[in-house]
Amino acid sequence: MKVKKPTINRGLGLTPLALTLGACGSDSRNSPVVSIPDDGVTTVVVLDFFTNTNHGENVAAIVETITDVVVVRDDRSDTLLSSATPGLLIEAYTSNEAEVINTSFVVGNAPVQTSISYNEYSSAVGDLYASGVFVVAAAGNNGSFGASPFQVSSDLNVVVGALDASGDIAFYSNYHPTAVDFYADGSYGTGLGTSYASPRVAAYIAELIEANPDYTMSEIRTLLELNSDYVLQEHGGHKFVIQTIDGIDITEHVINSRVIVEAGFELFENINPEQAILDEWISKIDAGVNDYIDLKQYFDDTDFTGYTYGVAAVELAQAQYHWYEHRESTDAEVTAYLDSMDRPTVIAVALDTSVIALGNFDQII
Repeated sequence: MKVKKPTINRGLGLTPLALTLGACGSDSRNSPVVSIPDDGVTTVVVLDFFTNTNHGENVAAIVETITDVVVVRDDRSDTLLSSATPGLLIEAYTSNEAEVINTSFVVGNAPVQTSISYNEYSSAVGDLYASGVFVVAAAGNNGSFGASPFQVSSDLNVVVGALDASGDIAFYSNYHPTAVDFYADGSYGTGLGTSYASPRVAAYIAELIEANPDYTMSEIRTLLELNSDYVLQEHGGHKFVIQTIDGIDITEHVINSRVIVEAGFELFENINPEQAILDEWISKIDAGVNDYIDLKQYFDDTDFTGYTYGVAAVELAQAQYHWYEHRESTDAEVTAYLDSMDRPTVIAVALDTSVIALGNFDQII
């Protein structure tokens, strides 16, 4: 039977813990948020900042139609979004014992590199990751090659783009091989938007946590990839492979040939494999016709220059262990790898009102 917590409105009442983490941008590797007791129930919190629309109700309803986990709609429509968001992420965790926090909103046009609030957001996401909490974020709807500034400031959140009815990247969705992690259906009723793609992935993550409450963040992330299809897209002058997901079939974590083959493409070519090529190499390796040395030779012999390169940094971190050690990375190994990387310049995308104006703002959100 589905258990549902009521809508709550917390206004600006941040806890001292939230204020400390949100304002100071604490380092996620050294000072994770305080652990809370496990209530035995998976909870998805839907942070909602929109006024005068049914946006929050729709986002929460999407999660509820996919999974029977607890869904809390946290109404923050009276809160200044850009300054309060980092602390609110922490409070959503501490107040609701959340395992997943969905953020179906985007934030303005200040460059990531010069905005302290974006740095605080990244630190908050990192603190939550260290405590086993996923932050799932909508990529934004200005149809640009990138994602919104808050979202791209962290490598550890899960950024979701939108697909249209044909399974292609939707015209309004932000897109990018590095900044956007997964793509899902962006429709709900007559509405469209990455706001509606994000809660689907949040629900899938909750389903995986519900099935395996003791799994690490890395194990859940690998399971998301095992449940994804790899679709070649030629969009906006770019050619790259996206990870699309529309449900959960695999709930048991295993490092198999699929995981290792995918890791090879990520590590040596900095792209995801097309599904047909992935399946071909899995078949060859499972049948003993080829091995991973042959796969490496394939990378050396094949020209991938027609692709726009890029793989999410957290996937590269996990791929190191998938390929070289045939095991899952620990969460600490992922964060250590990310700390050691020369992080590429983040792509900050401003809110493009000319694109939003193509439809009613209540519809494309």
